[in-house]
Amino acid sequence: MGLIVSEKDLPKLQKIAERERAPLFDVGYITEDNRFVVHSESKKPSRLTCLFMIFGKTPKTVLVDQRQETQLSDVPFDLKHSTAMSKTYYNWKALRAKIG
Repeated sequence: MGLIVSEKDLPKLQKIAERERAPLFDVGYITEDNRFVVHSESKKPSRLTCLFMIFGKTPKTVLVDQRQETQLSDVPFDLKHSTAMSKTYYNWKALRAKIG
């Protein structure tokens, strides 16, 4: 599986991969003319003609995460209701009966 990530986001992805103990390999970069350059141990970079050769016709999906602050109202605890504390009361009463 391949993933194309912006160069500025690569350090963040590397931290996530390290945390999740997932393998991650930076194998190259995309040029302005949408050609893929693969890093090589020799000084000569390998240029592929197009990304289609590697990834095929994959759907292009851009995921953007946005945080939203949520204001939650206080939950009313109506302890005056007759069954609000009944289980606690009966458990305590049974425990006291066993202890004496």
